[in-house]
Amino acid sequence: MPNYVVFNPQPEQLKVQVFGSDTTSALSTTNGRLNIESISADVSITATDLDIRNLAYTQDTIQIYGSETLPISTTGGRLNIESISADVTVTATDLDIRNLAYTQDTIQIYGSETLPISTTGGRLNIESISADVTVTATDLDIRNLAYTQDTIQIYGSETVPLSTTNGWANILHRSRYFASDTATTVTGTSATYTGLLVEDVSDKTNVSFAVHNTGTAQVSVRIDVSPDASLWITDTAAQTLDGNAATIFVPKYFLKYARIAYAALTDGSAFTFNAWFQAAV
Repeated sequence: MPNYVVFNPQPEQLKVQVFGSDTTSALSTTNGRLNIESISADVSITATDLDIRNLAYTQDTIQIYGSETLPISTTGGRLNIESISADVTVTATDLDIRNLAYTQDTIQIYGSETLPISTTGGRLNIESISADVTVTATDLDIRNLAYTQDTIQIYGSETVPLSTTNGWANILHRSRYFASDTATTVTGTSATYTGLLVEDVSDKTNVSFAVHNTGTAQVSVRIDVSPDASLWITDTAAQTLDGNAATIFVPKYFLKYARIAYAALTDGSAFTFNAWFQAAV
């Protein structure tokens, strides 16, 4: 019935066929499900600017974008990095840019376990170890020392250790050696005695002082001795040395320290001399 609307009082009996690009065959279904079959024949695809080939840097370009709509730029294959001239706003959660304060900031320190090291009142809690502790080491001897296999070397002021023979320390008598001190071009003008060449003579023998008056003015020289290098006692009477004269002074009393003392015969008279200390040990 062309040009007439079909009225069906039973909708469940109304059927519609759906056609695709093939107007001779309607889409097929089975039990209300659309039948889809694999394509066995070649399929022709028509497209514009669709290259199915290996990419080449001379004609293909991939642009990389950051957080903006402009791609990251390069020059000569190198990434362009520019300094930031404007302020940068950083948005973060719980990011405190401030001085740390013990009242609100905490740093936990861990050892070999998952529990942090504990403190009480700011003091480190140290507990005794109740269980056995296994120590693994190489060449670690936990045993009593034995002279047959263990050695302890004792050194003095040199790089050679002290030597022993059959358990006795080897002591070699050192040959006598020479000790000396010198004061050259000693000058002065005062008539008050001044100490010079303070020496510890407690372990020395044949102690002598020599003085040579190298100037023209007379100079008075004597020997002083002391038990503590503080209290000085006259050992020998002062001698007067003329210009270009020389003499030797030897202490006659034994105390730990000895020195020479000198002064001008006339206050204000300039003198010059050289002095030596020499002793055998």
